[in-house]
Amino acid sequence: IEPRFNNPTGRSLTNEQKKNIITYSERHNIPIIEDDIFRDIFFSDPTPSIKTYDKLGKVIHISSFSKTIAPAIRIGWIVASEKIIEQLADVRMQIDYGSSILSQMVVYEMLKNKSYDKHLVKLRYVLKDKRDFMLNILNNLFKDIAHWEVPSGGYFVWLVFKIDIDIKYLFYELLSKEKILINPGYIYGSKEKSIRLSFAFESNENIKHALYKIYTYVKKD
Repeated sequence: IEPRFNNPTGRSLTNEQKKNIITYSERHNIPIIEDDIFRDIFFSDPTPSIKTYDKLGKVIHISSFSKTIAPAIRIGWIVASEKIIEQLADVRMQIDYGSSILSQMVVYEMLKNKSYDKHLVKLRYVLKDKRDFMLNILNNLFKDIAHWEVPSGGYFVWLVFKIDIDIKYLFYELLSKEKILINPGYIYGSKEKSIRLSFAFESNENIKHALYKIYTYVKKD
């Protein structure tokens, strides 16, 4: 379960939903893997993890530095019972001997000298600004033809069209004619006329260009 700012919708579980998940897990003896990969990329007050409400050790909480430092930093952590950690460590040793020592040293130094905390403050500021830039364009162009939720963190905005459009056709037209790659909702199993938008990596200029092109093709269709 991705509890916060999930991929692809950018949505988060409410605290009540998290408690209900724990109750169901305990009642039916079902373990939970909490994939909290975007936990540190929040734009307002942070919310508790599902693990926070776990009293019986049913939740295995995992996260990573790959979304906050760099995709190449394949280092993360697990919060679980000692027995589960030992079992997972044994499995990991059978796969390989661990992550790059250089990557581990980079993360270690960032945590040791508190530069990671400073980096997170800057990262949140930059991503919130980019989110707001994208939302401003959406409000100006798409409000009559689509709807979306405002993500309180993470990378993504989930755009759902109110009008009947051919998402597959839109995908191929944008890719073949404009070299713009969109993530249509159907690749995530969605039945909605939807696309996933990301504000994380592209410049504001590219975000603006892509959104205007999407709007033009949607209106033309």
